[in-house]
Amino acid sequence: MLRVLKEGGVLYLAIPDKRYTFDKDRPVTPIEHLMRDFQEGPTWSRRPHYEEWTRLVNKVTDEGRSRREVEDLMAKRTAIHFHVWTQAELLDLIGRLRRMWAFEVELMFKRENEVLFILRKTITRGDA
Repeated sequence: MLRVLKEGGVLYLAIPDKRYTFDKDRPVTPIEHLMRDFQEGPTWSRRPHYEEWTRLVNKVTDEGRSRREVEDLMAKRTAIHFHVWTQAELLDLIGRLRRMWAFEVELMFKRENEVLFILRKTITRGDA
């Protein structure tokens, strides 16, 4: 998103905090996972995300039923929360992203089950 946002542009993010959603039993997505998705694209991790979703959100324990559900999710390219975080991990992620892209955090606000960020793109580091 920051790559295509114009200088001075504003990005509004509302990101669920897994602790307050159906994702509560899922492990936090490591930053290294996101970096690999960024570098290689999301295809490598799609199946593992659906497997995790089936096991930890839909609570499917039967192996055969689980395989069928994962195949169905894959075929339909079902929209799920592929990545999950808590407020603490989101703050860490934003801090790390600031080392990669030039932006300011205009606002960070926790609201019910989500964390809101308003980011403003600043002068590109190479252009300063």
